[in-house]
Amino acid sequence: MSRTQYQIEVDNGTIGDDIHLVKPLVNEQYFIIPKEEALKELAKWKDITKTTSERWYPYNKKKNAMIYATIYGGYGTSQGGAPPGTEGYFNKSFPPDSNSSMGSATTPKQARAILLAKKPVNEELEEFNEDANKLKEESAIAEETKKVEISKVLKEEITDDSELANTLIGTPIVETPPVITPPAVTTPAVTTPITTEKPPVGTKVPPIIINHAECGHLTFGEEKDGETERRRDVGLYAGDSNALRLFRDGGFELRSSESEGANQTKGSSIMQVCNNAPLTIDSEGNITIRAKNKLILKADLVEIESTNASEDGVTIIAEHDIKLRAKNNTIITSDNITIDAKERIVSHSEGWQILIGQCIRLHEPQTKICPAFMREYIDNQIKTLKN
Repeated sequence: MSRTQYQIEVDNGTIGDDIHLVKPLVNEQYFIIPKEEALKELAKWKDITKTTSERWYPYNKKKNAMIYATIYGGYGTSQGGAPPGTEGYFNKSFPPDSNSSMGSATTPKQARAILLAKKPVNEELEEFNEDANKLKEESAIAEETKKVEISKVLKEEITDDSELANTLIGTPIVETPPVITPPAVTTPAVTTPITTEKPPVGTKVPPIIINHAECGHLTFGEEKDGETERRRDVGLYAGDSNALRLFRDGGFELRSSESEGANQTKGSSIMQVCNNAPLTIDSEGNITIRAKNKLILKADLVEIESTNASEDGVTIIAEHDIKLRAKNNTIITSDNITIDAKERIVSHSEGWQILIGQCIRLHEPQTKICPAFMREYIDNQIKTLKN
């Protein structure tokens, strides 16, 4: 391990007048500046016993001497009399303007009386003047010791125990990237499960509403009302109660308003106005068309087709009458035709009425002369019509 510069001087007997710069004397009663400021200066003291750099050793001694000058009024020596921080040095006479801390005072005691008697001045200006005076003192010391002066910024960044302590002035400084320590792995705390009812899920994203004060609004956002049976995702609402709603489950609803007036006479329309273009309503389930009054189907040709071959194909049910009217012919074609009347059948023609069949039988159930096999056949044909 290399020896420190201080140890070398001690061994060589060359420490001399600088022995008082090894450890600071702290005597509050001999401070020439307020105690708080003096303690701040002492906190900057350099431990020259640990300096191994030949270049930094004289600088650290200069730094300590300047601290003495600031708090005690002079650099002092151990062999030239009492060192700074003692009663003898406190009352020692010096030439006027011997250093910036003393000013025009001739003794440290007088300098303290002058400094304490001064009224507070602008702190920024005072700090600027203090730094300027220190630079002047450094420059003067540098000329005396024939050492290169160190800039104030570099001095603040370089300390004895830093990696830059042995760096020569003018040498490029290579920054070492910081070591990133990964965060410690912590075990999550075990929490007691919640046994109460689960709170309702709030809206993840607030709704978007485009609103017109008179003509309605367009709303994007699922309904969160618990009373709504079918929740809406998107809704287009006009100024009245007419609306288009797209539901969360994939369905939709298009409705008119309930207002009477022009709406009652003009109603609503789905129009395909392109000539010969189809309009298709396709459903994988049932289609229900309900009309409170008339249901009117108009077309050049009307076709009703049933594709189910195992059940009733087309069923027409009326609470009262069913009327079929044709201005030309009415043709009913089927493998079998059954006409069932609970009361009577009236067949009327103003012209010919022709019955054609391989066998024509007029059956009157009350007769006794109907053959048994014929009665059995007839009963079997009409059994589904009874009751």
